Amino acid sequence: MKLDASGAAAAVAAWAAAVDEQRAALDTLDACAGDGDHGTTAARGARAAADAVTTVTGPGATAGAVLTAAGGAFLAAAGGASGPLLGSVLLALGGADGDLATGLAAAAEKVGALGRAAPGDRTLLDALAPAAAAATAGRS
Repeated sequence: MKLDASGAAAAVAAWAAAVDEQRAALDTLDACAGDGDHGTTAARGARAAADAVTTVTGPGATAGAVLTAAGGAFLAAAGGASGPLLGSVLLALGGADGDLATGLAAAAEKVGALGRAAPGDRTLLDALAPAAAAATAGRS
């Protein structure tokens, strides 16, 4: 499956809205084992990503440009662990120009390297690796 620019922009906007809606719940979960700010940090980054998307849409826009702008904005706005991890996911998807199978595989590789994680370590990679495999299987 490949996203076009408008599909990528819509996906980023929907994701940002969902993160903002769940901000308090994410903060509460994070408080169980951390500093309780994951939802706030992720919402700030997602909002910046959604705002950045508006600067690259229009005639001639590509999914790669949209997702790369979103990833860069997320990285700049979000701190903690979520900034580099989720920003890298968006940048990997952008580097694949919206090709979900290729982008998710690249994102899984990047997240694994950044976190020195492997599938089964109970990290973001445990969601990304199966998503990449499913997207790749859906190609054939």
